Amino acid sequence: MRALVAAFAVVLLLTTTAWALVAPGMQMPALTLPDTTGATYDLRQLAQGKVTVLVYWSVSCPICRKQMPFFLQLHRRLTGNPFVMLFVNGDGPAMAAAAAGYARRYNMPGPILLDQGPGDSMPVGDTFDIVGTPTVLVFDRKGKLVHAQETHVDMAKLKQAVEAAF
Repeated sequence: MRALVAAFAVVLLLTTTAWALVAPGMQMPALTLPDTTGATYDLRQLAQGKVTVLVYWSVSCPICRKQMPFFLQLHRRLTGNPFVMLFVNGDGPAMAAAAAGYARRYNMPGPILLDQGPGDSMPVGDTFDIVGTPTVLVFDRKGKLVHAQETHVDMAKLKQAVEAAF
């Protein structure tokens, strides 16, 4: 019986997207995050007036490595539009150098933000109840969350959500 319950839990985890995330409708939070160089950025200011895709990722995430080329392709395709893709690393302060190296390797657009807040808090992860990577959040031009996916991101759904957010 335990094996059946465990198997069901694994299937549920692999087939469910955004099961732990907050529901669409939430406004872009007022958060300030450091980048890999120590400079700080206001999320609302970076996203102001733009469709925003926030990609929450980890250096050690095999799914992130597999899907990163698709995220970057979407970024390149939408460059020149009122659009921004923000990459937020959730690995913690000790991994800042590794996150910077990963970003260089994949030619990720900056700033490469770190989910670091006061007292070792993770403001983005905590605000959106993120439990897995990659997590993708889409905000419309008014800063309202319109789409969320966690772990195995369905790129067709992501593209539809981004297009609808314009």
